[in-house]
Amino acid sequence: MDIEDRSRRNNIRLRGVTEEVSGQELVTYVTEMLQALLPEIPTEKLLLDRIHRVPKPQQLPDSTPRDIIMRLHFFHIKEQILWANRNNKGIPEKFKEVLMFMDLLAETLRRQRLYKGTVDQLRHNSIPYRWGYPAKLIIRKEGEITTITTPAEGLEVLRKWDIPLSGIDTTSLSKQPHEDGRSLRSKKVFPKED
Repeated sequence: MDIEDRSRRNNIRLRGVTEEVSGQELVTYVTEMLQALLPEIPTEKLLLDRIHRVPKPQQLPDSTPRDIIMRLHFFHIKEQILWANRNNKGIPEKFKEVLMFMDLLAETLRRQRLYKGTVDQLRHNSIPYRWGYPAKLIIRKEGEITTITTPAEGLEVLRKWDIPLSGIDTTSLSKQPHEDGRSLRSKKVFPKED
């Protein structure tokens, strides 16, 4: 499972791009959207290895457009795109309905949902985080990076930081064992000198 997720690490899944955008127009459409998200990045850095629509699940209505998978050539550009998408309020109107996700296996998504309470509290407290592989949280707080490998560790960290656990079901999470047997890790991060 981890190997397959890693093979998808440069992918982004787009949802909500109308079927009126044909296969031949996808590259132009997506490049324009990426330029709106990251205007400071030169177009040649927004290189797509491939882009295509995926089959639609049978339970969805015919009017729902198929998702699009695109593979970015540069991983760091993919990360910047996802970050800009989460934080950008000035995206042009024609792209407002387009949702952007990491392209992960269903099992990985299920495991990430177990962290929902922790993630909600991190967002509420404006604490930046990112997802690691296979399903772990990497959190930056006050110059320190903390890696969480289980939902139970997430609760430990929130308690340590005196963040309320309101709305989090702690009964099932607190009994989960550490997935890899390792304990919570933190390290000090110092800003790079110019």
